[in-house]
Amino acid sequence: MDVSIIIPLFNKEDFVVETLKSIEDQTFMDWECIIVDDGSTDNSLGKVKDYIQDKERFRLYNRPHIRMKGASTCRNVGLEMAKGKYIQFLDADDLISSEKLKRQVDLLNYKDGFTISTCRWGRLSSGETIIYENLSSYINCNSVPDFLSSLIKDHGYFPLHAYLIPKILIDRAGQWNEHLGLNDDGEFMARVLCYTQRIIFSSHSLALYRTHSGNNLSSSSDLNSLKKAMYSWQLIDNQLAIAFGQRQHFYIEWNLKSFYREVKQNNPEYLKDLEPFFENVIVKSSKFSTVKRRLRKRLKSFLSFAR
Repeated sequence: MDVSIIIPLFNKEDFVVETLKSIEDQTFMDWECIIVDDGSTDNSLGKVKDYIQDKERFRLYNRPHIRMKGASTCRNVGLEMAKGKYIQFLDADDLISSEKLKRQVDLLNYKDGFTISTCRWGRLSSGETIIYENLSSYINCNSVPDFLSSLIKDHGYFPLHAYLIPKILIDRAGQWNEHLGLNDDGEFMARVLCYTQRIIFSSHSLALYRTHSGNNLSSSSDLNSLKKAMYSWQLIDNQLAIAFGQRQHFYIEWNLKSFYREVKQNNPEYLKDLEPFFENVIVKSSKFSTVKRRLRKRLKSFLSFAR
């Protein structure tokens, strides 16, 4: 088996069949699809069962009741059953182009197990498709810090399903952190990148990420969830520092400032409680004192304005 596709499922009855069709339309045939339901309360399970009936490459499971609820747990359950050489994560409302697996497998098959593949990506929103072309991160790269630097020049990240990852690399990086909730994908991919030696870009592959209202990192979140997201960035900061011998200030600070803007827009009532986290990670990690003063002044300005 070459590719294991892992899908966590929770209340996606309006989109999951389209997602499964994008898998069945793959020109690459040596795959299995493991779907793990997280306790859906709509008709998602019924639609999946109807669609995969008599289709042996699709397997549907329920998250064991003794395991923690959440997409990360479902992905770990899928990983524990996966037989593929490569892992394709896919959310139950996202899509991949018909050539994605073939093109990325072809690129990775002649490499060692420490190479991952990325691809072009875009967004699906309210019936509109936006495909991002010519991004700085659409590159082949032998340096993870250089790859991180390229990410912040455009949209800051790749959606999870744009990657194709060797299973051996995930075995080294470790499973998903089931306790984070917010930014669990960022923390997971940071650990994978810590063991990655090369990134190969597939220009003929495409991943489409579906955005819904309230789909950003901080919206509809309580204070505890936001604190876990902050903790995830502390983990990422430390992991990258250990792996590459120095802190990746530019990457951490860029993402935390983006996160701060989201919290300020969606949850301003939590800014005071989160101030120590932002102060610790953004301000204290800055390399130069002038940068520290600038960030501290900006942070205090944001907080006084929010009050």
